[in-house]
Amino acid sequence: MTKDLLLAILSMDTYNRGYGPGITGLSDDLGTQIGTATISNRTSSLANSPEVAAGFYAVAYDTEYGKVIAYRGTDSGLELPLVDWPIAFNDDYDEAQVHLANRFYNDVSAGVAEPLILTGHSLGGALAGFTGLVNSEPIVAVAPIDFGPAFLNFKGLIDQYLLVKDTPQASTDEIFVPGKGNVNTVQFAVETLTAMGIDLNDIPTLQTQLTNYTGMHLSGEIAETARSAQTPSTPILDGFLQHMGSVVGPIDAHSASLTVIVKYAEDEFLAQGASALHFTTITEELFPALFDEDIAKLAGAVATPNADANDIMRDAIAYSALDEGSLFRGSSCLLYDIKIRGKLLLTNTYLP
Repeated sequence: MTKDLLLAILSMDTYNRGYGPGITGLSDDLGTQIGTATISNRTSSLANSPEVAAGFYAVAYDTEYGKVIAYRGTDSGLELPLVDWPIAFNDDYDEAQVHLANRFYNDVSAGVAEPLILTGHSLGGALAGFTGLVNSEPIVAVAPIDFGPAFLNFKGLIDQYLLVKDTPQASTDEIFVPGKGNVNTVQFAVETLTAMGIDLNDIPTLQTQLTNYTGMHLSGEIAETARSAQTPSTPILDGFLQHMGSVVGPIDAHSASLTVIVKYAEDEFLAQGASALHFTTITEELFPALFDEDIAKLAGAVATPNADANDIMRDAIAYSALDEGSLFRGSSCLLYDIKIRGKLLLTNTYLP
């Protein structure tokens, strides 16, 4: 399994563990395995914790590629106007989830000499990107919302703070902060760095260049046109697959599980050639069927308080890309079945 496919699966996996999971019954206990990855840390799921209050959740995994932190993305409609939009459209970095993402990174990285890989889907991809830039770590962002401009604003704050903190202007210098207006540079920088768990005597050097970064998404997904040049991302199977926003709609094309499924197909194509793309001839039948509630129920998927049956079915199919280690409910063949026999299964059996 390629590194990027595993990271896409782990990004999806964060939605199914901890508090408010999509799929019920998946543990986040330390030592729990998902494929060949092993959970080594995770944030609190206690109802009265700062993490739950902020809608934040993340998991650290030990993998064959090194230690990975995966940040959960948006899992509530309330997060869109309260967290996603301020970061993506207002270039705001003064958000509890941004602070907590860096604090969790500090916890996981303590005593670790090798680089950590940071990943996540949607908002989680932005948290991974922002935190990775702060700490100069490798990033794999899955359909991230725009985070580049917010990071540049944060860098501007820190640059200005370092410039004036030991000068007579420290008490009067001001900087504009999205959502707050003009504030005292030194005071606000100290508050922000403290909230992020960054030692004022050991502030990291912030770079503007995205190095060791991968961004991937499906063409036409809802965050695609809202990403700036500072948050690059490349469509999966670009040029070989129809515009997914047109096939399933922009919101469904943003799905973490669908992204995993198509990333699996891309890896198969790179390994085997054009024969792995036979499923593209039934794109307009296959992919909408993955969001069909009736088909999901016929397949045995059952809705949970946080996910519809079709969400459960898609996640199960995506998890089946795991081909070794601890498999999801014991199966690693569902994606093969969808790819090779999808036309017969979906068109002849389930679709009108």
